[in-house]
Amino acid sequence: EYAESSTIEYVQPDFSTIQTDHSASKASWDTKFTETTRGNYNLKSNNPVYGNEMFMYGRYTNVPA
Repeated sequence: EYAESSTIEYVQPDFSTIQTDHSASKASWDTKFTETTRGNYNLKSNNPVYGNEMFMYGRYTNVPA
């Protein structure tokens, strides 16, 4: 008989992870982005001047992050 077990724990504040399936032959998770820890931006954030700043490198440059 063969049995394997592994546990990994870490803090992941930008994402919420929900286990969707757990059986003897399959385990799966659904991971969704919640918000950035740098500025508290999320997918629906909007600034009237800059738009969604989540992926901006900076306010004065158009270089992608």
